[in-house]
Amino acid sequence: MDFVVSKVAMSACALMVVTILAGMVEQGMLFDDRSELEGIVRQFCSLAGRMMTTGSEAKVGWTVPSLADGQGIEFRVERRVVTGKADEMASKMQPMFDIHTWEWDGRGLNESVIASFDGASPGIVAVSGRTVFLEASSVILDDEPRLLLFASLPA
Repeated sequence: MDFVVSKVAMSACALMVVTILAGMVEQGMLFDDRSELEGIVRQFCSLAGRMMTTGSEAKVGWTVPSLADGQGIEFRVERRVVTGKADEMASKMQPMFDIHTWEWDGRGLNESVIASFDGASPGIVAVSGRTVFLEASSVILDDEPRLLLFASLPA
């Protein structure tokens, strides 16, 4: 009788282990889309921050990735907010530095002109697979050189 009871107990334990493992490999456990989306937005903002803290001019292309499960995302860059969207999920983050989405034409700037350009610029939107260019450029601001960060899409 002990033999039968131990086999039943071992079978029940085996079923519990299989159930737990099946739950762990469920797609929702492997791919946490919300955390991944937040990580993508954080990665972009971190890149922008590193570009500005170097203190020198640079231009970098960053390709908007898809989520690990292949789902595409919509990526939006505005002056003070970077947003990633996928289905009903969204992740927003404020970068350390303003990201301007208008094209500088080389003329001298001041804070009110920058605010005007920023207000008139709708931001840029890219989807998975598209490249967003970040460019740290030295501009003339109030008759002094200053580094500003610009985001653009290729023509």
